Amino acid sequence: MKPATTVDRQALAWHEAGHAVIAWAQGLAVQKVTIAPDAIVPRHAPTLGLPGFGPGATVLTAGAGPGDLKYSPKANTRRRVEAYARALLAGDVARRHAGIDAFLSARAGADRAEACELLALVCDSELEIEEHVRLLEIQTARLVALHWDLIGAVSRALQAHSELDAQQMRRILRAGDAGPTG
Repeated sequence: MKPATTVDRQALAWHEAGHAVIAWAQGLAVQKVTIAPDAIVPRHAPTLGLPGFGPGATVLTAGAGPGDLKYSPKANTRRRVEAYARALLAGDVARRHAGIDAFLSARAGADRAEACELLALVCDSELEIEEHVRLLEIQTARLVALHWDLIGAVSRALQAHSELDAQQMRRILRAGDAGPTG
């Protein structure tokens, strides 16, 4: 794998920070966030983004990933599906909010496709999925703006250290959550 440029690292850090903070803001437990090009993410680990799709991943606590929703009762699933979909969409929203244009569009497309796949669990048609994902993109943009300071703190930490575990994430989030965000 070729070494990442500074812009690539920044874009990836903002992207993964967006996933992680918006997952956390919705009560999803984040186990690890990484932008390391050689990070090893266990295949069975629930992630936001696609393992093996290049560097970067946001790993959720075992048993809490989007794939687990496929086996949940439909009535209990809609709210969780929407939370995971927003967390998936948040990576690209945060990267764009940071004003960074350079990024693998395939990565953002894969996140959106995964969000649509999840929405298929609770929607009855392709049209409903597309309309629902548009609504979730609007909600995600609002969440990103609301938690922008925290996303920035996580992004900076990722650029400095390449990887954050659950304890490091909690420390950053607690420190940043003490005051107003915006």
